[in-house]
Amino acid sequence: MEKGLLQRIQEDIDVKIKADSWERFDLSFQAVHPHFQTNLLEKHLELTPNDLKLCTFIRMGMSIKDIASVLYLSPDSIKVSRSRLRKKLGLTTVQNLEGFLLTY
Repeated sequence: MEKGLLQRIQEDIDVKIKADSWERFDLSFQAVHPHFQTNLLEKHLELTPNDLKLCTFIRMGMSIKDIASVLYLSPDSIKVSRSRLRKKLGLTTVQNLEGFLLTY
C-alpha cells in the first residue's frame, strides 16, 4: 500500500474517533445539564458549534491545559478561542467567564 494512502486512512480514523468521543461526552453532559446549550444559544445566536463545545468544557470547570489536550490543540489556541468567546458574549476581561456560563 502507498504510504500516503495509509496516512490518509489513519487521519480519517483519528477524525472519527475524536467526533465519536465528543458525541458521547456531549450526550452525557446534556443528560446532566439539558438546557445549557439551548439557553446559551437563545441569548447568543452568533455562537458556533466550536464555541458551544468550548463553553461546555469551561462550564465543567476544565482548565485551558485540559481543554487543549481533549481537543488536540495548543493551550495558546484555547486562550485565543476564549478571548474570542468573551467578545461574542459581551464580557470584559474583568468578568469571570466560568461564573457567567454557570448562570445558564
